This record gives sequence, structure tokens and C-alpha cells, in this order.
Amino acid sequence: MSTAQYEYCPDPEDSDLVFNIPSGNYMKESAVETNKSASDSDEAPDEVSFCKAKNVALSILNAEEEIKKTTKAEKKKQNQKKEALMKEQKHKHLQSLVSKRLPNNLVDTISAQPVQFQDRKIKRRKESESKDTSRKHIRFEHYMPLEADDVTSPDFSVAILTSKKWKNKFSKPGFSIPTNFRQKMLYGRNNQRESTEKVDQARMKQTLSGKNQLVGC
Repeated sequence: MSTAQYEYCPDPEDSDLVFNIPSGNYMKESAVETNKSASDSDEAPDEVSFCKAKNVALSILNAEEEIKKTTKAEKKKQNQKKEALMKEQKHKHLQSLVSKRLPNNLVDTISAQPVQFQDRKIKRRKESESKDTSRKHIRFEHYMPLEADDVTSPDFSVAILTSKKWKNKFSKPGFSIPTNFRQKMLYGRNNQRESTEKVDQARMKQTLSGKNQLVGC
């Protein structure tokens, strides 16, 4: 690049000032250089080759597959640990049940004993029943029933009660089926009967209070 110095003296008083003014060729060359730099910046970036892009994509896929494999392996380990714990707990529980289990010979011994226990129970029941009967029935060795003619005391007399057997409970005196049935059906505990006056009074109260009206009317 070439530069030229020109002396500019507009006034005689300013003759001492010197200005460096570039020439016309210099201006053209600088403009060309600026245009080249702008064109270079506007151009597209360097294109990446297909092989490089393929390698990057494959590396990403491989990394994802490795992550999946590691997660599956961790889950498998956790499941194995859980299964091992469950097996241990089950084994301990079975051992505790075995320790509480009754011996095998116990069934044979129990099957042979129920007859003896039943015999003892039957004997005890018979003894208790015999004791109860002996308590209820007082026995007198020299017991003789009295008759009306045998008593001659003026203070008391003996009356012999005669027991009469009736065919049915309905044949007893003082018992009539129709009257009792009518009484039960009309004035029994299940039927609470009221007079018409009370019913009319209750209806009047309902009408005055407004309770006889339906909801929403």
C-alpha cells in the first residue's frame, strides 16, 4: 500500500500545519479489502463431513444403550436381594412353626384316650344327678299318710285335695276362646287403640300447624 503526504495551506497563517490525506488509490484498495472481509463473513461455515456426523450419532446411541444396561443390571440386583430376603424370612417362619408343631405320636395317644374321658364324664353326671335327687326327695323311714277321719284335733283339720284331669286347656272353667281372642285383638299390647275424639283432635292440630301439607307444595 502506498501513502502520500500533501501539504495543505489554506491560509498563510496556517502554513505551519501539515495534514496526511490518503490518495485515491489508497481509498479504493481499502474499500476492496472491507468488501472481501464482509463477503468472507457472509459465507456459510465449513461443512462437517458425513463420517464425523455418523460417528457422533453412534457414540450417542452407544452411551444410551450402556445407561439402559446399567439400570437393568441395578434393578436385577435389587430384585435378587429382595427375593433372598423373602426366602430367609420364609425359612425362619417355617422353622418357628416346626418348633411349635406337636409330635406325631400325639394323635395316636389322643385317639386312645377319648373313651376313658367319656366314661369319666358319664360317671360324674350320674353321681351329680343321684345327689340332686337325694337332696330333692327327703325320705322318711316311718312315713304314713293321714286321712280326714284320723285327725281329731279341734285346732286344725285335714282336707284331701282331689286332682281332676281336663281333656284340653280350653275345657277348663273360666276359659272361652272367642272372648279372649277378641280381647287380645282389640286391646292387646300390639294394638294401641284410641278414640275417634283423640284422632280428630290430632288432625286439627296438624292442620293448624301446617304439618299435614306435603313438602314442596
